[in-house]
Amino acid sequence: MLPLALTTLLAALPPQDPPWSEAATYPFTPAPDPLDERNLLDLRLLNEPVAGAHGFVTTDGRGGFRDGSGKPLRFWAVNTFVGREPWTKKPLGSAQEPDLDRHLRFLAKRGVNLIRLHAQLGPDASDPAAKLDDVRARERDWLWRTVATAKQHGIYTVISPYWATTFRLRAEWGVTGGARDHAMPLLFFEPRLQAAYRSWWRQLLREPNPHTGVPLAKEPALALLQLQNEDSLLFWTFNTLSGAPRQLLQQRFAAWLVGKHGSLAKARQAWGQHRLDGDRDDLPELANVWELTQTRQGGFAARLADQTRFLGELQRDFYQDTVRFLQQELGCRQLVNASNWKTADAARLGDLERWTYGAGDVDAVNRYADVVHQGQHAGWAVVAGDRYAARSVLHDPRGLPLFVRQVEHRPMLVTESCWPAPHGYSAEGPFLAAAYQSLCGVDAVCWFACSDEQWNEPRSANGYLASMPKWTVQTPEVLGGFPAAASVFRRGLLQEAEPVLLEAKADQDLWERRTARLPEEASFDPNRDAGDPPPRLPKLGPVDPQTWLRGPVVVRFGADAAATQQRAARAAGGKGQALRAATGEVLWDPRGPSCSVDAPAAQGVVAHFQKQPEHRLRDVRLVCRNEFAAVWVVALDDQPLASSRRVLVQCTTRARPTGYRETPAVLAVGERKVDGWTITAHGETPWRVQEAQLEVTIRNPVLRRAQALDANLQAAGEVPTTRRDQELQFRFPARAMYALLSDSTAPTSTPGRRAR
Repeated sequence: MLPLALTTLLAALPPQDPPWSEAATYPFTPAPDPLDERNLLDLRLLNEPVAGAHGFVTTDGRGGFRDGSGKPLRFWAVNTFVGREPWTKKPLGSAQEPDLDRHLRFLAKRGVNLIRLHAQLGPDASDPAAKLDDVRARERDWLWRTVATAKQHGIYTVISPYWATTFRLRAEWGVTGGARDHAMPLLFFEPRLQAAYRSWWRQLLREPNPHTGVPLAKEPALALLQLQNEDSLLFWTFNTLSGAPRQLLQQRFAAWLVGKHGSLAKARQAWGQHRLDGDRDDLPELANVWELTQTRQGGFAARLADQTRFLGELQRDFYQDTVRFLQQELGCRQLVNASNWKTADAARLGDLERWTYGAGDVDAVNRYADVVHQGQHAGWAVVAGDRYAARSVLHDPRGLPLFVRQVEHRPMLVTESCWPAPHGYSAEGPFLAAAYQSLCGVDAVCWFACSDEQWNEPRSANGYLASMPKWTVQTPEVLGGFPAAASVFRRGLLQEAEPVLLEAKADQDLWERRTARLPEEASFDPNRDAGDPPPRLPKLGPVDPQTWLRGPVVVRFGADAAATQQRAARAAGGKGQALRAATGEVLWDPRGPSCSVDAPAAQGVVAHFQKQPEHRLRDVRLVCRNEFAAVWVVALDDQPLASSRRVLVQCTTRARPTGYRETPAVLAVGERKVDGWTITAHGETPWRVQEAQLEVTIRNPVLRRAQALDANLQAAGEVPTTRRDQELQFRFPARAMYALLSDSTAPTSTPGRRAR
C-alpha cells in the first residue's frame, strides 16, 4: 500500500461536477437492429469475409499484427459472455434468449473484429463426479460454438480458459495442499495441477470442433491463446501460500540456489548469513512479497535478488514449457499470450512480469479507469445507497488505461478495460482509446464486457437484483461511440509515434528491482484488491508523467541502462499548459479539460465544454453547449476531410438510467476524505441520454447533404444544412448519435480498408 499522506488523484481534482439531471435528455429506446441492407453505415465491410480466410494471424516484428496474407491487421475488440450459460428467463432479465449469431453480427457492424472469451475450462468442484482432468463440457462447447460463429462475421477470437481466482480444488484430486477455494498461484509449480491443465488444453484444441469439423489447433480464426487470466508469483496473492504448497515451492527454491551457488551454505554465505524467521538449514524461507517492493541493503538485498530471480525464472519457465506443449505436442499455430496481470509494485516488479511473458508472442494487461465505489454489491452492481467518487480521465490523464509500458517490438493488448459504473464519463473511453492506441501502438483494447444480444438495459446486473450493471459496455455512450472510434483506429487514420522513452534494462536490473523511469500507474480491481484505490503518487520515477501523452513508452530487455533514450518534448508547455503528441495530431489541454485530434482524415474533440465551447481544427469547427461530449468527424472514403465525399459525424454524451439521482457526499477513502456522491436512486430502464447541443462546420467544397442515422445506423431523416463559400454548416440532430454527410442524394456506401 502506498503512503496515505501522499497527494491523491481524487483529492486534487477540481470542484465537484453538477449532479446528474434529466433535463434535456431523451429515452434511448432503439428498435432491435434488423441487420439488413438498409444500413447506411456498416463496418462489417472492414472485416474479412471469413476470419482467417488467408491463414493464421502473425506478428510483424515491430509490435503489430498481420493477417495470413501479410497485410497489417488492427483489432477493435470486446469481451463477450453471450451464449455462455444455459439461458433461463430471469425476473429482471432479457425477455428472450440472446442470439449469438445476431449478437456478433451486431458487433461487427459497429467495428468489432476481435472477441475475447474468458472461460473456466477446468472441472466444477461442486460436481461430485468431476475428476481433475475433466473439462467442463458446456464451457468447451460455448468456446467451440462462438469461435465458429464469430468466424462467419470476420471476427477473430482470443481464448482465455483458466482463472485461478475462481478455480476450487477438491482434496481427492491430489493437488498439493488438498482442498482450496482458489488455486493461486499453484499453476506455476504444482505438477498435478499442471498435468490437468494440459489435459484441458488438449481436449479443447485437439478434438474436432463439432460446429466446423476442424480442431481449434488448426483454426486460423482463433488468433490468440491466453495461458491464464490474472495470476502471478509477483502479486500479493503469493503470500497466501502456506503448508504443503509453500514447502513445495521452498524445495524448488532450495534446488535453484544449489544450482546457482553450488550449495545452500554458499548461498547463505553470499547473503552475508542473513536469516528469516522460518529458515531451516535444508529449506530456506521465502520472504513476504512486500519485501520485494522495498530497498534493502547488504546480504538481505542479495537474498531478495535471488528470490526475485527465482520467481521470475520459474514463472517464465512455466510459460515457456506450456508454449512448447501447445506448439509441438498439439500442433497449434496460434499466437500465445502468457497472462495479463499486475504485480505488488508496478514500479519495481512490473517490468519483470512482462519479461516472463517473453515466452509467448504477445503481451497483455487488464486495466480499468479509476472509480471509488462503496456499497454492498460494489464488485458487480450499482444500487441505491452506494457512494462513489469518479472524475473524467480528462482531469488526470495518468488514469487512462492505455498508458502501459510496452516491450520493444512486441504486440501489446489490454485484454480487459472499461469505465466501470457508476463512472459518469464513459463516453470519453472509445474516443481516447482510438486516439492513444493509434499514437502509442497498443494493438487492441478488449472492452469488458458484453452480456446481451445488442444494447444492455439498466434494469439489473444479474437478472434478480434491481440495479445498474457495473461491468458493461453495451451502453449508448460506450458502444454508441464504437463506429467512429473503430473506424479511426482500424483504418490507421492517425499516425503512430516513435518511442518517446525507450528504457533499457539488464537482467540484473530486474532481479534487483530497479525502479522504472516511468512506471505504469497501479491499477485497481474491486474484486481483487482490498479497500479502495491507493493514493496516486505525485511522481513515480524521474521522468515527467506527461511523457505518456506524447507517445509510446517502451522497455528493452537484455540491454545496459546506458542505452536508455528519451526524445525531447515537441510542444510541452509548463504546468497547466496543453501538451501535443509527438506526431502533432493529438492535443491534451488541461484548461478545458479536453483532448482533440487533428489529422487529415479524422478530427474531433472530447471535452468538458463549459470553459471552451468552441474548438477549431484544420477542417472542422465545433461549437458544443453540452457539459461534456465526445465528437468525431471522420472521412469514410480514404480521402482527407477537406475533399471527402462521405463523412461520419458522431456525438456521444452522458447517459444514466431513467430516474437516476445522486447527492453530493464526502467519502472516507482510507484516512483520506474525498468529494463524491451518494446514489439515492439507481434508476431503471431505459437509459436517458443528454441531447446533443452541437453545431458543426466543415471546410469541404463537395459535401451537400446531411442525414441523421438512428442507433442502428440507418436513415432517420434529413438534417438541414447551409453552404457558405467552401464550408458546410449544420446543427447536429439533438436526439441522435450519428450524422452522415455526402456529396449528393445518392446512397452512401461504407468505408474501405486502409493499411496501417
